[in-house]
Amino acid sequence: MTTDLQTSDKTPPTKPKKPNPDTMGELALKQAKYFDVVLTDGEIWNCKLLEYGRYDLLVETELGKILIPKHSIKYFIVEKNED
Repeated sequence: MTTDLQTSDKTPPTKPKKPNPDTMGELALKQAKYFDVVLTDGEIWNCKLLEYGRYDLLVETELGKILIPKHSIKYFIVEKNED
């Protein structure tokens, strides 16, 4: 005889995972094939992410492979509006 209090073989539904704020930027850049990096001096580079490190990014641009220190990045443009 089975009662409602007994455990079943079914596992309880899990909540969807929230993005980890520490890795959200890395995930967004990895998902984007190409993105723009706006540097603190106003220069804009179109890049493809190769590696994401603690202090810098290794990207590929038309100039070649470049290591960009994170402190020199103002922001990223991951997806542009098609206006």
